[in-house]
Amino acid sequence: MDDRGFSLIELLVVLVVIGILGLVLGTSFQGSVASARVEAEVRELYSDLMNARGRAVQRKRVHFVTLNANSYQIIEDTDQDGTQDAPPVDTQLFASAKPLVHPLAAGTGTLTFDERGVASGVNLIQIDTTDTGSVGAEYDCIRLTGTWVKMGKMNGGTCETK
Repeated sequence: MDDRGFSLIELLVVLVVIGILGLVLGTSFQGSVASARVEAEVRELYSDLMNARGRAVQRKRVHFVTLNANSYQIIEDTDQDGTQDAPPVDTQLFASAKPLVHPLAAGTGTLTFDERGVASGVNLIQIDTTDTGSVGAEYDCIRLTGTWVKMGKMNGGTCETK
């Protein structure tokens, strides 16, 4: 054995091990980032739904949430006729529909919060995570009943709320 340094084989072995570790850690990190993005989107949608519900109670006006596959819009029933009308008759909460980075797998349609904040219409909103690799996302769905809105995780076709 020579004491002058490392052999070429030793250096190659170390580089291969570092490369494998980098690949494994990089893949794991990408999955974590994808999960965080899905969770952030669910939390933002949940926050907007709770805001619409609170506004409906505070202002004593029906609020409509129109959910499309790639966007959503919240509209206040300004003329108080109980139907969703185009602006300027009814007021949009956002200047334009809020885009979704991850499309909805379930829950398109219209969700309505009445003057008491009771929800009707859509009862499950699910973010499509098939292409994201975000298997570890803590939240990927929202369940609604008449009186509550909760975030959850899909498990076998059911949104298990937390």
